[in-house]
Amino acid sequence: MSAIAENTLLHTPAVDVFENQDELLVLVDVPGVSADGINLRLEKNLLEISAKRAAATDGQNHSYERSFLVPNTVDSERITADVKAGVLEIRLPKRAETKPRAIQVKTSN
Repeated sequence: MSAIAENTLLHTPAVDVFENQDELLVLVDVPGVSADGINLRLEKNLLEISAKRAAATDGQNHSYERSFLVPNTVDSERITADVKAGVLEIRLPKRAETKPRAIQVKTSN
């Protein structure tokens, strides 16, 4: 992750992670941060999240950093991210071949 400037407060943002058969959903609290202030990087299986918010009323810049190991089941080419109302939503779709599938059972004569 990047170096932190002298007048910057570093925060570890609150995160919620949800999983279903199709994807992992990561919700990251980044209050006051716009999309252009967020950097996501996936290298091998490490997802790095960093966000910066310009100086607030306290005169301090705020920086958020968090990283996660991503399972091999994730399709890294289809990851999406969106920020709205101070929450970064990262969707990590699972690869089709790793999803559970039903197997039809036939009757033999």
